[in-house]
Amino acid sequence: MGRKKRRSLTIQGFQVTPNRGGWRVTKDGLSFSLLEVRRGIFRLSYESSAGRVRRQFQASNLESAIGEADAALAGKRATANDLTVATVFRRWVDTLTCGSGTRKDYLGSTRRFIVWLGCRIQWKDLRLEILQSYVRHLVEEGKSARTIALYTLPIRAASLWAAANWPEYFRDFAKGYRPPNVEAVRPIRQYFTIPEVAEFLLWLREQEDGWKILPGVALQGLCGLRVLEVLRLTWDRVDLERRLVSIEGKVKNMWSIRTLPIPELVAEILREAPEGSRVVPTYSERTTYSAMVAAALRKWRPGKKVEPRGLRRTLPSEAKLAGWDGFALERYLGHAPRDVTERHYVTLSEDQILEMLAWQVASSVDCVLEPYLAAWKGTEERVLKVHFGN
Repeated sequence: MGRKKRRSLTIQGFQVTPNRGGWRVTKDGLSFSLLEVRRGIFRLSYESSAGRVRRQFQASNLESAIGEADAALAGKRATANDLTVATVFRRWVDTLTCGSGTRKDYLGSTRRFIVWLGCRIQWKDLRLEILQSYVRHLVEEGKSARTIALYTLPIRAASLWAAANWPEYFRDFAKGYRPPNVEAVRPIRQYFTIPEVAEFLLWLREQEDGWKILPGVALQGLCGLRVLEVLRLTWDRVDLERRLVSIEGKVKNMWSIRTLPIPELVAEILREAPEGSRVVPTYSERTTYSAMVAAALRKWRPGKKVEPRGLRRTLPSEAKLAGWDGFALERYLGHAPRDVTERHYVTLSEDQILEMLAWQVASSVDCVLEPYLAAWKGTEERVLKVHFGN
């Protein structure tokens, strides 16, 4: 059965909506929360630009509690000066009848905007230029056009809602908003070449804590795995004899479930990796692993800006330049098919797919990595001198 919608009531002219075990009560710009902490005892919560008001009192029922709260807040009815950005966003979200997941997303987007503002600002001070500056900030962070649209949707919706509810105070400051031309503004993302990833791996091996992230970096940079795919990979899904890695379990989509032939250098690294239930055993949390990878990248190449998840850009970028991108690479990376033919008419057995991925992807990477594999094994001193200096 679906989730029941919250039913609003009208008591003494107030609009009363169930909210987090209590009630949100609104009328003529005044909005406060009531919670029955125990039978006959109610708690009032009211927030304005001057600060939060909390009071506890006795009341026989909800109607009496609303009357007591109204009397306690006499003279505190909201004006334009009382309504901060956070207050308007919160009131707008309280009026929505969407699911909890959508509400959570909206709150996250509005919180991100408030953090970017960096100060306690009143709603009346918002202007279209502020919203456009925020959008430019998102572009510079590398957000896609779709992500920017999702982040700004609740801001624009709340702007329209506030203008409709308080027309004497506000206008729709987001009116006239235009989505950015992301490709024209956003700087080109940097990436590491396959040789650079190999050099990074050789450098990591010599660092004190390098092995804590080295297997994950190899799988990201040379096999195109996502960060979460690396962190969730367990040893029972690794076949070093056949040089295969299986991505299963909780994944992004059905196409992300795949078995990959891995380059020989990656297999060598995994053979030397510390034992444990997971391939990256020490850092199972995404933020911790990513922070350590980011710190290592800054130390190794301080002038190059590649975030930890950006290691996944290596394979598609190199493949495009070398001409071996296409259907096989898309399957290797776990991308959904791009066209109807691939989605509905290409029918291949598991063995055929493995042979295709080994021939078109893994072997292409192996050709580039041949001197670095020798350097990893320590079998050719000449290779070290040629590629890394004396």
